[in-house]
Amino acid sequence: MRKKREQSIDFKQFISDVIDEALDKKFKAILDDITYRIGVLYDVANGTRVTSTDLNVAFHVLDGFLFEDNKPTPGYVQWTDCNIVYKGTKVTIQNGNTNKKYIWWDYDANPNNVFQCSDTKPTLTDDDVLVCVNEGGIHYLTIGQGKMRHGATLVDSSVDSNIIKDNAITATKILDGAIGATKIASGAVGTAQLAANAVDSTKLANSAVTSAKLASGAVTSAAIASGAVTSSALASGAVTSTALASGAVNTTHLANNAVDGTKIASGAVGTAQLANNAVDSTKLADGSVVSSKIGAGAVATDKLNLAQHLLF
Repeated sequence: MRKKREQSIDFKQFISDVIDEALDKKFKAILDDITYRIGVLYDVANGTRVTSTDLNVAFHVLDGFLFEDNKPTPGYVQWTDCNIVYKGTKVTIQNGNTNKKYIWWDYDANPNNVFQCSDTKPTLTDDDVLVCVNEGGIHYLTIGQGKMRHGATLVDSSVDSNIIKDNAITATKILDGAIGATKIASGAVGTAQLAANAVDSTKLANSAVTSAKLASGAVTSAAIASGAVTSSALASGAVTSTALASGAVNTTHLANNAVDGTKIASGAVGTAQLANNAVDSTKLADGSVVSSKIGAGAVATDKLNLAQHLLF
């Protein structure tokens, strides 16, 4: 049986197809620019078209340009063959690239045939023009009419509360950690800005609230939920006599057996701390008063109520 004849390859056509694909994908923008320039030269030679260099207008025109993303390396934008036409004068811009955010043309720069670049928003005069915004290696042209405006081109402080609709900014619009103490003016957030129960324990980091953060009298009984303050919430020595208002602690605030000998320092309770009739037989357990609890001369005969006569 005869073998099938192998299909021959047309190398000339193959190479032509590869070149066409490369030119289409890699050099399309460049070829378009070349086509544009040839067309301009042809029209000028024949006097059939007015070009941007023939105009004397008080706005900026970017002509014959090519911007490329992530070139020569990621994060950069690259420009070639850029021309700024302004008030009848054409300035040919040097080819260049940058990883800075803002790219603009400065009319008064010396020389002014280069683009200025900065990560901070430039201050532009009426004769200057913002050309492009570099967003991580992707260019956004701003020069010319009808362009989608990048948010980075907004004038500082131009967007205030009068521009923002109610409820336009929600939690889903704010990145985690985007709003820190440095973003909030002193006194900007008061009780009127906080909804009821907006701040609870889940919103406060450990040790976030200290005495320095609380105004005098800011925390009252109305601000403390029942059972909110327990022994685990009080630092050692946090509650002293100077921290308690007169009459603040009475029997209704003390659980049964809450105060025992281990809670009272030696000498802490004297006659000055006891109201008249504060301690009676109902407050003393059987056998709680023994001789070791009574100082010499502490009990005089006029303190005794006995059914017998004493001679002294």
